Amino acid sequence: MIAKIIPRKGRGVAGASALLDYIERDGVKGGDRVAASFDPAGNLIGYAVRGRDAEFEALGEGGQRRHYISRAPRVDVETGEVQMLEYPIETQVVLSVETAALEFQAVANRARRTTNPYVHVVISWRDGEEPTNAEVFASGRHVLDSLGMGEHQYVIAIHRDTDNVHAHIAANRVHPEKYRAQHLSMSYWKIDRALRELELRFGWERDRGLHEIRERAEREPEIITRLRREHETARITDRAEKLRVWSGDRPFTEWVRDAAPALRTVLGRTGVTWADVHATLADCNLELKAKGTGLIVVDRNDAGLVAKASHIGRLASRERLEAVLGTFQEVGAERAPLGLPRTTPASVAERIIGPGREPKTYRRDPNRRADRREERATAREQLYGEFQKARGARGRFAAAWERQRVRERARYAEITVQKRVERDRLVPLVGARAARTIAAAAAAHQREGVRAMNGREREDLCATLYAERAVSWREFVTERALAGDEAAISALRGLRYQAGRERRRSERDGFAYRGMTGEPRPRVFDGLGYQVQRSGAVAFYRTSDPKRQEIFRDEGWFIALRETGDPEIAAALCLAAEKWGRSITISGSREFKERSLAIAVELGIDVRNRDLAERQQRMRHERDGRIRHPEQRPMARDRDDRD
Repeated sequence: MIAKIIPRKGRGVAGASALLDYIERDGVKGGDRVAASFDPAGNLIGYAVRGRDAEFEALGEGGQRRHYISRAPRVDVETGEVQMLEYPIETQVVLSVETAALEFQAVANRARRTTNPYVHVVISWRDGEEPTNAEVFASGRHVLDSLGMGEHQYVIAIHRDTDNVHAHIAANRVHPEKYRAQHLSMSYWKIDRALRELELRFGWERDRGLHEIRERAEREPEIITRLRREHETARITDRAEKLRVWSGDRPFTEWVRDAAPALRTVLGRTGVTWADVHATLADCNLELKAKGTGLIVVDRNDAGLVAKASHIGRLASRERLEAVLGTFQEVGAERAPLGLPRTTPASVAERIIGPGREPKTYRRDPNRRADRREERATAREQLYGEFQKARGARGRFAAAWERQRVRERARYAEITVQKRVERDRLVPLVGARAARTIAAAAAAHQREGVRAMNGREREDLCATLYAERAVSWREFVTERALAGDEAAISALRGLRYQAGRERRRSERDGFAYRGMTGEPRPRVFDGLGYQVQRSGAVAFYRTSDPKRQEIFRDEGWFIALRETGDPEIAAALCLAAEKWGRSITISGSREFKERSLAIAVELGIDVRNRDLAERQQRMRHERDGRIRHPEQRPMARDRDDRD
């Protein structure tokens, strides 16, 4: 469900009448609808009720509420047919829907300082949802209750003449007895929460607005503010942010957030204890400890890695945890009452981590990481060997299909020969025309049978060759990954990461290698120094610069420029040519590509960008012309001077 508050101005009787006219559908055109909504006189009820040409039928009343049916004519634009449409209406603290505008105005006049006494709200349902009239009216009343206007005058009309069922609510902000206008502070906020409550109440499809519904295990769903997600954890300090900038490492205070989803799931269960919380944090190699009046989380292997518990999330603060679990208990200090069923298995590993798994750690073991990299490389080489064998079978596939096509052509040729023989046999008996027809019919019948037989043979051949089929490396690993092959899943993940790196690289200024993979040839430049970064990248700087400010960086298969002057571009181009040969690709802005292309042409470096091919050819012709005829350029300049 979604809702919208229609902006309005004014307080006149005509304004109230116009709004109600629209709600009850009296046939006002779209232009009149807008004029009624924003007319200086107000035009509230006339815009809402749509009652000028409508017929009303009273259905009954209950207390201060009355129900009506408004029947208004509508012309079908395509057929020209006049249709009579019905619009259910509910009113409150109003004697009659015909006098609603006057009654609204009479109450509004008692609050003379109120310049905008009316409010117009539209609530709409998703495509395919068909709430009953009672549900729609209940939804309208709930929305007004959320605004503090449950006792005020209102008119609710249901419209089902569009793709989405929607309801218009015209209400008077002035209380009918106290004569005070209701202040609509944070109205969108309140209405959006009311809509989420209605979705839970009636089981409608859920929308996401300022609030959303969060499911909780073994507990009722919770309505939370979406904007609160941005502030669910404590703020990362400036010092930690500087660590990210200078080292590229993720701050520990941010890394602990990875434990939040599992901790939220555990806290959503019934009968949860402090032992369950400690076991959940142990999955991330974290331990919860008390410090002062709050809680902290500490890495179990490195006591120097400390963060506030609220860095995991506000749900991990001491106040909120103790509200659910009771007084804080250290690891191993909790004692479950006898006879109380356990919510999880006994050991930490069996409870959360699972058999055969080890807890995640903030700092990885470099030796173990290298071993895993070698294992993945070995599995990938084995998988690639199988891929090469499958590709080698493509010749057999082609031969099998060629044999199938030869058999099919032979069958069709045999049918053609039989048709001619049959036609010649029938000519003396029935004549040439009839013989041709009979022979063709018999041949067509035979062809149908041959087609069916060929189809079955092709299906059998496909089933036989499908297991060995391999069109490309991506298709091969995708097929294996769907079958659960771990090496294929790892290779497919690597392809996805590579595509992301190439996309991000194409958006930066620099030069990329394009061609066969191979070991780059190292090169040292006069006047340039370099420094190897922790990530493996090499940063180049001028040896004459005492600050050693980086001018460009070699990241392996990409050279990123920090300074884009001509000398820096020329140096980076020379490095790229030395590493990858004389063919490179330029990425970045259009201006950077043009400047780099001009320098590359002068250096004799081939640029492989398709969008720069024509420009590169033109520049080469100009350069060749200057080399062959160096005297033409100054002569042309002298001619221009004489002119």
